[in-house]
Amino acid sequence: MAVDVQSFVASADELRAELAATVDPIRNSVAKLDVDIASLEATLAELKGLRKAAAAMIRLQDPSFESESKPGPKPPSSNGNHGVAPETLATIREWVVGIADEYPDGFGVRQLADRPDAPKSRATLTNAFAALSDEGTLRKDRIGQGGAVIYKRRN
Repeated sequence: MAVDVQSFVASADELRAELAATVDPIRNSVAKLDVDIASLEATLAELKGLRKAAAAMIRLQDPSFESESKPGPKPPSSNGNHGVAPETLATIREWVVGIADEYPDGFGVRQLADRPDAPKSRATLTNAFAALSDEGTLRKDRIGQGGAVIYKRRN
């Protein structure tokens, strides 16, 4: 069985020429699209600059003017409890008030979180202690080693 290498090479060259003929128009289209995108981005940047200048001029005359192009900040989602549910906060409040006398020099979150009777995780206790400090049940006494906040119970 004799194989004609020349016919394979000729057919491979024809295949490459066909692929090039197919790919070249697509390549040209992509290049044209890149040019169009660059032009539109330049126009967009120019329009944004004009809008900013116009809004600044309006604000000089009317300080209450707000441009509607950008959304404002998100409203706070906190309920004042630092993300701790009221039931959980009540449980932690009762627990802390019950054990606070055991720590006359104050206590930190980590110290209490390591107790076997700790009602919640360290992260929850951190947020709950911040909420309890805000409401006046606890006070931030000092900053301990490593930056830990040391709390004491308010009497």
